[in-house]
This record gives sequence, structure tokens and C-alpha cells, in this order.
Amino acid sequence: MRKFIPILLSAILILSSITFCFADPFENHSLYSDQLIQKVSLLIDSIFPEINDYGIDANDSSTFFLGSPIPVYKLINGSLVSEQSTVYIPLIVDDIWMATIITYADDHNEPVIQLAKYYSDEYYDLDLQEEQIALVFSDNDVLFYSDETGLHTHIKEQAYIINSRVETISITPNVSLNLQKSSLSNLRFSNQKYLSVPQIQMTSGSMQCWAACIASVRGYYGTYTTIDDVYNFTGITKYNGQTIIECSDHLDDYNLSYIEYFYMNSFNWYVLRTEIDSFDSPIMASCTYGYNSNNQPIGHMVLIRGYYSYTNVPQLGIISYMDPATGYYGASTVGSNTDFNYAPNTGAGPFEMELFTSVRGQ
Repeated sequence: MRKFIPILLSAILILSSITFCFADPFENHSLYSDQLIQKVSLLIDSIFPEINDYGIDANDSSTFFLGSPIPVYKLINGSLVSEQSTVYIPLIVDDIWMATIITYADDHNEPVIQLAKYYSDEYYDLDLQEEQIALVFSDNDVLFYSDETGLHTHIKEQAYIINSRVETISITPNVSLNLQKSSLSNLRFSNQKYLSVPQIQMTSGSMQCWAACIASVRGYYGTYTTIDDVYNFTGITKYNGQTIIECSDHLDDYNLSYIEYFYMNSFNWYVLRTEIDSFDSPIMASCTYGYNSNNQPIGHMVLIRGYYSYTNVPQLGIISYMDPATGYYGASTVGSNTDFNYAPNTGAGPFEMELFTSVRGQ
């Protein structure tokens, strides 16, 4: 049986005082270009009526800023390797780091923008407000670094010897965002629609994302369901993973009707809008990061629950989804008709959402 395994978040917050230097990953766009700032602003405006559901504590009087891009490293064989293809920018609301904007170039060298509730909670849990930081990703640990003790996991005292030079920044406001802060009534505009699916968080680093998505679907259709309820009902050993293909059997067991989009390019922007507009259907979406030594897929599953169509900028629009990795909603831009991207909190990727199941209820 193939299992669907989400990679465990591995972020290292690094304390240092070395001057920050940033290399732009986009060939044709400066990081703070008018286009990129406009897209970030549009994304936040599109979700503003529900912004608390994205883990962002804000109101009409709140101020929104982008911080400086955070230096990012990967821990490989005891060495830190700089990662510059994906950029991580703090979203600062009323002087508090609330969420993270992840940006990267798509196949057409256009910036993709993703908003996620990543890293900020760890930053405050570790009491790093007065420190210079960087992000470092490893395979399977959530880590932090101090000059005195080196790198440690939160779970066990395991020091790493790091000889690499580390560049760091302070989390401070840098670029102001000019937002319209639209009211809830704007969600009724013809260019956007959002479904109120329950937010369900899986255990960090677990394989429960599929069960969280099914539980959220069940809750959306009127039956309160937990992750444990899904495991108990389906008989899957706790807490093993399942692929989106295997989830079809479980949807059958729940007497939920669904449409599978498993063939290449069978799912596109028009199909997404039709499923949400015409059928009020949440859409399970999976992406595969790779395969482990047992040939089991490593990846993640989210539940798409809405969209916003651009009217005056390049690219198509924005999708909103329930992300079991955080238990909050997340959002990302869509650059072309069949390209739906997701950057996980592990520093892997970004990856394309490849397989989709629209769940239409009973």
C-alpha cells in the first residue's frame, strides 16, 4: 500500500550578528518591484475579511509591512548551504511577525506568492525578538542555534558543529503595504468565492494530512469529524498515510460523491472555479515531493476552498486552501491555467499540486 507522507517541518532559527546580504532569485524582477508588492497586497486584500482564519490577528486599523527577506540555509552533512531559489519574507502586522510570504519564480519567470502561517510562532516561542536570525532546514528536525551551544533540536540535546558563515537579519518592518481592507460583503463579488471548511491541524511531522482533509470535508457537509474519527472509521492503522487515490475508497465509505482529476492537465483554473461556483465543492489537492527508501510517496495534501480572479494584473488569480500542516487557511497565486503550486514549511520545493478530487457531498 502506498502511503502519503508529509515531510516534518524543520526550521532552524539562527542567532548571529553577521551583516545580511540577499541575492535576488528572479532574473527580471527586483524583490520589491511594484508588481510583486501589488500582488502581495492583492492577496492580502482578497483574504482580509477572513484574515483571522489565516492566523493573522488584524483589524481595519492594522498596519501591514514586509520585512527583509530572511537568509535561508539547508543543513547538508553538517554544512550549511545557502538556499536562494525560494524567498521567505516576514509579514509584519502592527509590529508583530504574523505570517510568512514565500515567493519563487514559476516556469514563466513570474513571481508566485504564497501566504502561510509559517515560522513566526517558533520565533516567539524561542524568544528571539532581540536576535538576528536566519532559517535553516534539515531533513527531520525543528532546530535552533545559539553561539554558545550550537544547533539543537527541540526534542533532544543533539549539537551540530557548524563551520559555515551565517548571514542573518532582524525581523523589522521594511516595506509598507497599502491595503484596501475590503469588507466581508466583498466576498460576494463575482470574481471570488470562498467555502467555510473547518480548519483542522494534523500533528506536526505526521502522515495525517489526508485524514484532516476528509475530516474537514465531513465537517463542511454538516458532520463534525476529527482526525481520529477518520482513522477509526476507515480502519487505517494510526497514524499511517494515504494517497489521494486511496482516499477515493474512504469517500465511498462515507457515501460522499466526488469527481477525480487524476489525468495530466485535466484540472485547470476553469474547472476549479466551476467546482466551487456551481457545486460549492471543496477540492482535495495533493503534491508529491519524492519517494522514500521504501518507494512510498513523500508529500502533502490540502483542501482548496476558494479563489480570487485577477482583473487588472498578469497571471490568473489566487487560491485559498485549508492547510493541515498549520491548521489555518493559506493562499497562493496561480500563474497559468494548470499550474497550482505549494511550498511546504520544510523548505523543500516548491511543488506543483498534481492530483485533485472535488467532493460534492452526499
